[in-house]
Amino acid sequence: MAREHSNRKELLKAIELYNAVLKEKPHIEEAKWELSKVLIAIKDYEQASVVLMSLIETDSDRIDYLISAGNIALFKQQYEQASLYFGQAYEQDPGGKQANEALVGLIESLKAQQKIQITIPLIEQLYQRGEITPELLLDLARYTKETGNLAKSNYYFLELVKKYRVTTSVLKESAYVIEMVGNIDEAALLWKRYIAENPTDIEFRQKYVDYLLEKKRFSDALPDLLVLLDNNVNRENLLLVAGKIYLFTQGRPDKALGFFEKFREEFPEGRDVSSDIANIQLIMANDLLSIVENDGVWRLWRDLAKITPDRIGIYRAMADLLENLDKEKELIEVLELITVHDPDDNDNLMKLSKLHLSRQEYSKCLDVLALAQKKEDFSPSYYLLKASCEDGLGDDMARLKSYTLYLDSKLEDKKIREEAMRLAGDLGFIDTLQDIYLGYLKE
Repeated sequence: MAREHSNRKELLKAIELYNAVLKEKPHIEEAKWELSKVLIAIKDYEQASVVLMSLIETDSDRIDYLISAGNIALFKQQYEQASLYFGQAYEQDPGGKQANEALVGLIESLKAQQKIQITIPLIEQLYQRGEITPELLLDLARYTKETGNLAKSNYYFLELVKKYRVTTSVLKESAYVIEMVGNIDEAALLWKRYIAENPTDIEFRQKYVDYLLEKKRFSDALPDLLVLLDNNVNRENLLLVAGKIYLFTQGRPDKALGFFEKFREEFPEGRDVSSDIANIQLIMANDLLSIVENDGVWRLWRDLAKITPDRIGIYRAMADLLENLDKEKELIEVLELITVHDPDDNDNLMKLSKLHLSRQEYSKCLDVLALAQKKEDFSPSYYLLKASCEDGLGDDMARLKSYTLYLDSKLEDKKIREEAMRLAGDLGFIDTLQDIYLGYLKE
């Protein structure tokens, strides 16, 4: 009857009946255990504690008795006693079903006693079991910081912010620690997250902008840089930075001009930007395309040296424009100039070699591709383009080699695979033919 009342949440009636049963039969262990749980449910910890002490005297190794007693001790703020109960419960069966519950209780009771050094390895055990809560993971990150182990603190803060949604204050705390250990790339990700959630923060926005500028990610820095300018942060420096980004990275001299003029207006005693303004006006006024169309590619390059250190950026924009206008001859001249001044630009080399291929200038096509030989890895499209140029020259052996390099990562390309096998057969390279065929079967 007592159990039925308990199941129906008629707890006071259940207690009355349990007490009646125990008065007649005081040694019924199961009745005592159920009574203790009902007493805990109504927060009568004193009586629950009395019942549990009786149970533990009967069976001092029963884990659920010890955990329940530990929880009551926690509620009563008897932390030292709680740690004894939880510790005993955990020692009974460290790998058992109730081990995590005992371990968490032990951790909480030790935390309340400020026994951080003892608590850290216990929380780490919980972490290694994959049972840690975000709250305890935060405790672990903080405790390892407090004890001077910044490397571990960095690790646990990163685990926390990557796996869980955390408050902005925890984001900020994490970012400070991660920055402190020199993990700037990860710290920058947190600065970005933080200002997205707290857009009025200036400190982290400044850090994030400085980071992006240091990494030469000028376009990425621009939106946050403009926010700093709107908040009158370091305007003497950032006005010029914004102007240069618009001019050299964005290719927007019209936008750049406004920032240089604003700088001259606000800081008349600062740097003399008159020549910058004049140069931007010159860029905007000149019809660059008409100069190129009149065989002025190299002459214009020399002239632009007086205007901007990023001449190649203007030429890349010019190449896109010429490509859209199908100005093939002028486009080749511009791409050749870019190749001379930036031979590591593989995209440019590919574009130039494709133009030579379309004009059946096969030797030039290969000469351009040869400039990319210093690169470690080439895309499959590189080898396919090279094979096309070699085909135009009738160099079947070289073409077969390019096909095999292409098929190293594109074996599913049936057309090229069959062509390579045919070519290998024609050349008598049976081993190569077999390698391609067996590689396909294995794939």
